[in-house]
Amino acid sequence: MQTPASQLDIVTVATTVALVVFGNEPIAAFVGPYFVIVLCAVLGASISGSGQETQARAEVMAHMARAVGLAIVITVPLSLVAEGYLHFEARWLFGPIAILIGWRNRLLPADLAWAVGLAKRAAVRVWGAKQ
Repeated sequence: MQTPASQLDIVTVATTVALVVFGNEPIAAFVGPYFVIVLCAVLGASISGSGQETQARAEVMAHMARAVGLAIVITVPLSLVAEGYLHFEARWLFGPIAILIGWRNRLLPADLAWAVGLAKRAAVRVWGAKQ
């Protein structure tokens, strides 16, 4: 009788599929999480793109590439930060965070301005305002 899997999250499933495809455990351990991130970022970008007016293919591809590239770069660090606050394993957060990054991609300048303002307020609270 087989024992049940200890984890059945999307990253574990993707890693297992990658192991079957590539037959090499270190490669599968690397490819699995990033496959989830790319797939979820494309899903998020398609959701945000569906609400826009009709665009040329090049604009849609640029939007998708920007969303996926950004998700590849910042999903894992954001998941590790969120892990401390939400008390979930970071691997469980890869998918939802990548979807949010893909979805919010068009609003990135406004999001960055909000994050900088939040960091400034936090710095003033911690270190005090300069005189």
